[in-house]
Amino acid sequence: YHEGFPRTIWEAMANSLPVIASNVGGIPDYLTNFDNAVFVAPKNIPDLVAKIMMVIENEELRCKLIRNGFLLAKNNTSEIQTKNIIEIIDQLLIEN
Repeated sequence: YHEGFPRTIWEAMANSLPVIASNVGGIPDYLTNFDNAVFVAPKNIPDLVAKIMMVIENEELRCKLIRNGFLLAKNNTSEIQTKNIIEIIDQLLIEN
């Protein structure tokens, strides 16, 4: 019920799987409900079941989640993030 941002979410998105996740920890900082993931309330099994059924039954939503999740994962690889961090550090060194 306390989470940073699970690697399994990136892995699912990179493998074109729709993501259903609890909106805890860092998850809502990276993901947007009904855009690249579907959020469920923590410890709420009826909500989880309803959201799973929604993703199964709603092809348009499922395809949107897969497409947007894949693009998000594609743009958040460790290589890209490392490059971004290096650029930020370089900029800070130039400014100081």
